[in-house]
Amino acid sequence: MSQPESQPESQPETQPETESDSDSDGEDLTIDAPDMSEYITAKNALADMNAERKVHLETMKRKRDEIEDFMIGKEAKFLRLEGIVIQFKKSKKISWNEKSLRQHVNAEGMLDLDAYKSNQTEIVEKMSIKCE
Repeated sequence: MSQPESQPESQPETQPETESDSDSDGEDLTIDAPDMSEYITAKNALADMNAERKVHLETMKRKRDEIEDFMIGKEAKFLRLEGIVIQFKKSKKISWNEKSLRQHVNAEGMLDLDAYKSNQTEIVEKMSIKCE
């Protein structure tokens, strides 16, 4: 009695190794490879710059908070100081989110845009600092 022949399991086909995939041939690729010292220098310089950038951003935030507190205390809306212009500007802000939109849909599924805008519009005041 012979057993039925089993079907060979299908194996994914493998790609033949290429020179770049194989290091078994013993060829030393580092001999002709590009010099990467400039890359390493640039990467290290960027890391140093990012650390310095972080310090500067923290200083700017601290000084921004200081001038904002000062202007609020003096009830000032505009100040020109040391080559910069600082002012508080009012602008309209409308929140566009699904929950709020659904509250302004009528029975036919139509959005009452005017009602939405009048209910959702907020006046916000922001401080801007610009260099002259």
